[in-house]
Amino acid sequence: HETVFEEIDLIRQAAQNIKILWEPPTFSSKDPSMRERILNNLKKVDFYSMNLDEAAAFFQANSREAIIEKMMELDIPSFLREGENGSSWIENHKIVSCPAIEKEKAVNVTGCGNTSAAAALYWRIEGSCFEDIVLHANEVASLCARYEGPIPLKQVLCNL
Repeated sequence: HETVFEEIDLIRQAAQNIKILWEPPTFSSKDPSMRERILNNLKKVDFYSMNLDEAAAFFQANSREAIIEKMMELDIPSFLREGENGSSWIENHKIVSCPAIEKEKAVNVTGCGNTSAAAALYWRIEGSCFEDIVLHANEVASLCARYEGPIPLKQVLCNL
């Protein structure tokens, strides 16, 4: 557990011009004793991402609205992964949400959250508007969900 919290400082020292999106480990976000360490690390990154369950546990909130309110209070750009309900980008006390795309075509949702968070970071760094950030994040999550595991998806992507 220790290295996760030490690595952000090392990464910042090694590459000062990079942007960092951090997903606090699920086990840490759900452990109240780790709250202060996570908060300290969130202040060191450019963006962070959590799913609804992680955010509910971390912020001790029992509704989506309460989670969003707590995320806005932190005033750190964030990507909230909402599973079959889509996702939200929260920044500058604004929230933009987008529903999931073609969720009825989902076969396996393993990796969709990580995939969508990576896409959100990419589009945010590219300077996209918040609407495009969540739209593109949901598009890649939808693509990821259509295939059983990473190998078939890799084959599909390589043949595009």
